[in-house]
Amino acid sequence: MSHMKIVVIKLKEFCLGSIYISPGCDIQKEILQNLLENIPRPFVLCGDFNAIHHGWDNGTTNRIGQMLFVILEELDLNLLNTPVPTRLCSTNRTANMLDISVCSPDMNMLFNWSILDDTHGSDHFPIILQRDHCSPMKSDPGAKLDLRNGNWTQFKERIHDQVLNIAVNADLGKNIQTIIQEAGREYLYRAPKKVKRPSPPWWDAISQFLAAESLSQGLEALHSWTFEHDLEIAPEKCKAVFFSRKRLRENVRGLYIGGTQIPFHSEVRFLGITIDQKLKFNNELKSIVNKCNPGLSIIRSLR
Repeated sequence: MSHMKIVVIKLKEFCLGSIYISPGCDIQKEILQNLLENIPRPFVLCGDFNAIHHGWDNGTTNRIGQMLFVILEELDLNLLNTPVPTRLCSTNRTANMLDISVCSPDMNMLFNWSILDDTHGSDHFPIILQRDHCSPMKSDPGAKLDLRNGNWTQFKERIHDQVLNIAVNADLGKNIQTIIQEAGREYLYRAPKKVKRPSPPWWDAISQFLAAESLSQGLEALHSWTFEHDLEIAPEKCKAVFFSRKRLRENVRGLYIGGTQIPFHSEVRFLGITIDQKLKFNNELKSIVNKCNPGLSIIRSLR
């Protein structure tokens, strides 16, 4: 694996990767296939594969080229290259195509592949991927291409009907591409299944025990500090409340200050506000309404 390097970055709409395989790399087909299979789709992968195959080059086929050709077929990946050499040998000035650009099927029609004429001192021609200003075929990020259960009859009829009425102009290629994309989006993709995931059990018995344990340690440290500084806490005036929307268990560990247990309550009054353990403030609102009712009755009588 030291003779192969790959970097893949996640962009907003697709993944973009670069790969290099040295000429003497003895990588196995299973490793390369597993690597390409695990790149999140849609993706575009470019690089120096050092792969020669008569399917894209006039030269003889080497081991990496034969292996890559089979992998592209099995994983249903597309080749973006046009029949243009990407490398010019500096010794004998022969040209071949070692730099391969592959992509997932839904990205095939979104890029125009070309090279720069100037190598800028390298023996490889820089590759240019120019994206057309059109959206990928699937509009829903969770939608998946379903070739087996797709409605191919409707797909064919939609393309046939619209192509017959298409205008022949400079945008003919893009218009046909748009027709195919829209038909594929409607008839070949299936919507993702909405699975409702259960909420994580943040407030189970273990969570309550750990919370009580942490509070107990804090109270012990507070009691020690007040004792060292000649201060005193009145445990009988203290109340403990677990703030949670979940139902509390009965066997929650008790809290103590200096050996005196602090009782648990469902609500506590702090700075004139009644705060309940579920933070719904129902009792506080009722208290405010009850205080306002006498005044409202007097105002009504003055009307």
